[in-house]
Amino acid sequence: MKRQLIVLVAILTLVPSVTATRSAASPTQHGAAIEPKTRDNHMMEMHQTMMAKMHAADAALVRLVAAMNSATGEAKVAAIASLLTRMVQQQATMHEDMQETMKTMMAQCSMMKDAGAHEHKP
Repeated sequence: MKRQLIVLVAILTLVPSVTATRSAASPTQHGAAIEPKTRDNHMMEMHQTMMAKMHAADAALVRLVAAMNSATGEAKVAAIASLLTRMVQQQATMHEDMQETMKTMMAQCSMMKDAGAHEHKP
């Protein structure tokens, strides 16, 4: 049983983990139109924030892996459980964030499409 758990954790450790904590609602999430330059700056900020959070999440996993590798006996089992729990939490958070990002992107596309339709009317 312990061997299977260790193998599972080892496999999951190899799977890249991406996370980002939900950020405050952006103007696009409230339906406000954003100028292209402002939108580009906003996207750049979102990307930088996401990357910073990803690096912090990866660093947390590295610390938990180090604790797991240095532990023995029951402490090792507890360290494996901590690592596995953190990985599952990060996965769930990543999925939530991806859904929010997709909603924002779809709203932006819809606003751009609507704005284009209004501009081309005679």
